[in-house]
Amino acid sequence: METYADILFPLALESPLTYRIPGDLADVVITGMQVKASVGQKIMEKALPVIPEEILRFWEWIARYYMCPLGTVAKTALSLWKFKRRNAFTGKESYLIQESCKTLYINGVERTEIYREHLQKIILAGGQCLVLGPDRVACEKIYEALLPAFGEILLCFHSKRPQKEQSRAQKELYAGNPCIVCGMHHALFLPYTRLGMIIVDMEEHPGHKKQDAAPHIHSRDTALMMGQMFRAQILLGSVVPSLETYYNLEKGKFQQIHAIPNKNFPDNHLTIIDTLKALKSNAMKGTLHIKSLRAAEEVIAGGKEVLLVESDPDYLEPDASFPG
Repeated sequence: METYADILFPLALESPLTYRIPGDLADVVITGMQVKASVGQKIMEKALPVIPEEILRFWEWIARYYMCPLGTVAKTALSLWKFKRRNAFTGKESYLIQESCKTLYINGVERTEIYREHLQKIILAGGQCLVLGPDRVACEKIYEALLPAFGEILLCFHSKRPQKEQSRAQKELYAGNPCIVCGMHHALFLPYTRLGMIIVDMEEHPGHKKQDAAPHIHSRDTALMMGQMFRAQILLGSVVPSLETYYNLEKGKFQQIHAIPNKNFPDNHLTIIDTLKALKSNAMKGTLHIKSLRAAEEVIAGGKEVLLVESDPDYLEPDASFPG
C-alpha cells in the first residue's frame, strides 16, 4: 500500500506539496521530519532535527495572520533548524504551565530585577525563556544586565553574534535544556521544546515590527499568540504602555505588576491625546499638545522634573519649529 506525505518547502508556496513516500522510508517518516525532496526523485532523510507539531501549527498561524505564504514562513524558520541534533526529540509536547494565564505587564524605568525574578522561577522549574528586544542595542543591553545572575545559561542570539554562540542556542533549546535566550524577531523561530516564559521589553517600541522582509511579524503580537499555543507566561515591559496594551489592561485581559510603588501618582494619571485631531484644531505647539505643555510647565513650576518619552527617532518626521 502506497503512502504519501505533505512536504513544506522553503519557497513562496501557499501550501505543502504531496509526495509518495518510498517503501524503504515508509516506516521511519514522521510528522515534522526534515527531508530532501526534488521533482521526480525519492524522499531522502537528512540528519536534521524533527520539528514538533506545535511548532508547525505556530508557523501556520503566522502565515494566516500576516497573510504570508506558508513556504515563506518556513524559509525564515528552517534557517534556524539547520543543525546537527545531539539528542533526538521525543515528539511529545511539554508544557510547564498547564492552564493559560493572563499576560503580565510591568511599567517603570527599572524593570530588570522583576524580569530576573520571573526568569529564575522558570529556570528552576526546568523551562526555557525568551527575552525579546526591539533592536540589537536593546538586546545586548538586557543581556548584559541579566548576565551576572544567569551566567552560561544566558545566550544572546542575533546575526552579529558569533556563529558558535548561535549554534549553541539552537542545540540547547532543542535538547530541552533550561536556558534563556535574548533576541529579536528571528528568535521566535528557534527550536524551543520546553518554553515557559516570553518577556517583551520595550513592548511599545515600533522596532518590534519587522519591516525588511516577509513575514512582517510584530514580535510582541506574535509572542502573545506563541504564549497561548505553548502555554508559556508572557511578560510585557515598558516605561509607558502601548495603546494596545493599555486597552487590554483596561479590559482586564492583562494584569499589571509594578516595578516601583505608584503612590506618587493619582489613580487616573494617563491621558490619551489624538494628535491628528489636535493638528486640525491648531491645538499643537511644535510636537507637543497645548495640554501637555501646560502640564509640564505646572510640574516644573512646582520644582519637579518632567520625563518625556518619545518613539524611535527614525520614525519621527522632522519638525521645522525646532533647530537642528
